[in-house]
Amino acid sequence: MPTQPSLVQSRLGVRLALGLARALPPRLGVGLGEFLGSVYGRLTHLPQVQAVCANQWVISGGSLSAADLRRQARAVFRMDGRALYDFYHRLNDPAGLLALVDFDPSYEELMARCREERQGILLLGTHTANFDLAGRATALRGVPLLVLSYPQPPGGYQMQNQLRQVARAEIEPISPSALRQAVERLRSGGTVVTGIDRPIHGSNYPVQFFGRPAQLPVGHVRLALKTKAWVYLMGARYQPTGRLRVWALGPIPMRPDEDLQRETTRNAEAILAAAEEIIRPAPQQWSMFYPVWPDVQPPLP
Repeated sequence: MPTQPSLVQSRLGVRLALGLARALPPRLGVGLGEFLGSVYGRLTHLPQVQAVCANQWVISGGSLSAADLRRQARAVFRMDGRALYDFYHRLNDPAGLLALVDFDPSYEELMARCREERQGILLLGTHTANFDLAGRATALRGVPLLVLSYPQPPGGYQMQNQLRQVARAEIEPISPSALRQAVERLRSGGTVVTGIDRPIHGSNYPVQFFGRPAQLPVGHVRLALKTKAWVYLMGARYQPTGRLRVWALGPIPMRPDEDLQRETTRNAEAILAAAEEIIRPAPQQWSMFYPVWPDVQPPLP
């Protein structure tokens, strides 16, 4: 089962984070965010911290010791504390937000293609670095987006979705009506954004991710094949300077197959193989707080 949401994912937590981020200047705010994240990452009895340890152990190839996992968990939550501050502090400062982002030429080319609205584009993302800020920056650069978010979100997520709303970006929790809207958008040459690395339960399409079977979303594969949309992955990574680099991988070809199970699984795994290229070089920037491989038992701290 998914772990329980953290304080910062509750309505109270979002309000506290937003208030602090708006009040504090960058040097102090980033430092506080990283400190609080590091403290939270030490609480190894919490389900979220245990999930991070298990996920990090898998993507390391099972090479991390208990001590390594303690350090890695602190690094993950420290980075997430920084990301939250950066996003909330610049929520109402478009110029300041864009000034923090370095768009790779591959992403500049993709944004230009999206603005033309001649070809449906399915832009997929992982929970790396500051994916919220990268998405907001994309919309601020004039790219109309339909964002499919987690279905039936709890209170804190609902509030976060409201904060993520910006001109040219519509946030819709996944539902039958949202999927119909996505099909229409893609067929008319628009851009749809969704995530691919948050685990789901009860999937009929287990897929390989970092060499192990996982239950991850595959609906984006059906969406791409149905609409003949081009599939891209958005990469985001903090640089040593504190700036956020954003780049694009793709297009990733979707290959039809007469067997539905094989068609869905193979195409989903092709996308996930590209996602591994984004996550593996900076694993501490993968903010996945749910157990992607719930049966894994690493040497927990």
